Amino acid sequence: MTAACVLQLADDNRIDIQQPVGLYVPQVPTEWAGRSIQSLLTHTSGLPDYLDALPDLSRAPGPETVRQVAGGLPPRFDAGTAWAPSNTDDLLLGWLVEAVTKLRFGDFLSARIFGPANVRSGLADDGELIIWNKAEPYEPSTRSPGNYGKFIHAPLIHGGAPYTGGGGILFSVNDIASWDRAWDRGQRESPTLSARAVTPTLLATGRTIPYGYGWHLGQTRGMPYHLRAGSLPGYSAVILRLPAAGLSVTACANVSGVGDALRHMAWVAAEIHTAGCTPLTLAPIAADSVDKRLASILECGVAGQPDTRSIAPEIQAVLTLPSARREVLPALKPPISLTPIEEYAVPQGRMRRYRVVSPTGMDSLLAGFDGDDRLYWLQAH
Repeated sequence: MTAACVLQLADDNRIDIQQPVGLYVPQVPTEWAGRSIQSLLTHTSGLPDYLDALPDLSRAPGPETVRQVAGGLPPRFDAGTAWAPSNTDDLLLGWLVEAVTKLRFGDFLSARIFGPANVRSGLADDGELIIWNKAEPYEPSTRSPGNYGKFIHAPLIHGGAPYTGGGGILFSVNDIASWDRAWDRGQRESPTLSARAVTPTLLATGRTIPYGYGWHLGQTRGMPYHLRAGSLPGYSAVILRLPAAGLSVTACANVSGVGDALRHMAWVAAEIHTAGCTPLTLAPIAADSVDKRLASILECGVAGQPDTRSIAPEIQAVLTLPSARREVLPALKPPISLTPIEEYAVPQGRMRRYRVVSPTGMDSLLAGFDGDDRLYWLQAH
């Protein structure tokens, strides 16, 4: 939704997404100001995640505190050289919308996105307000021994928490179809800009990564798909779109930490609706030398040190950063069983899909290998 707002401004010729965000947003830290709007949209800015410095969303430190506390964090990598999601990217995009329009982000979203899309329930969340029919937020208990394995209430998010643009937008499941139709309509009305949102991103290394403006991109059985997942304390959601099949699936829950399960549910629902449009029933393909190397990398988890000779610069750039590393190396417990089920060519490399089984559970991974068979992309798909 944040990307949709930014694209609206670009479509109105009010911003140029190739320009640095500091051109439009005043008083941002110097290191942040020089990042292009496009690098924020594609999470290739290399900016640190402000939540590493201000993790408590039950408090409202305000923009000035964010600038002072998080603005001094070092960058993760040079812009355009790697990929790692950062809440700072989304925060800046929210500030961008507000600076250009002189409206609160939620008000612009209501006027330009929710209103035309007939999303009647859409509004900015506020953990302190009583909102009619809002689902209570829960999370698995990991802190209290007496409640371990049970669900407890998630912390309330303060209404002034500085996550504008990075979440905190509510709307009913009854409006999901309206939102989806509006997205399709936007693609027809602004095809050039909308196409960018689902176009792989070119890095400085010359390789493209399967990520657009907020969308994970892939293909299965020769058909493209777009995947988006998000979460806040007490809430999780996944959107899966298969344009060639004319199919969109949304799975959501008022529970933290269930994104993997929701993604699997979305694929299962798509397969039930349109048999043969998903990777769930694909048969194994021939083994490859990269399979064992990938298994070794995965077994190092988020703490071990993998053999960097098998890893391209795009992932090496974030291996030493714990918060970013978690985004590019899934935390799976050994032993890990990888079964390759699909492969397709991409510029300067190939994508290989795996069915993964470990004590953590069963999942699906999409791995990208460059021309030297080094791993440069790895995400749960």
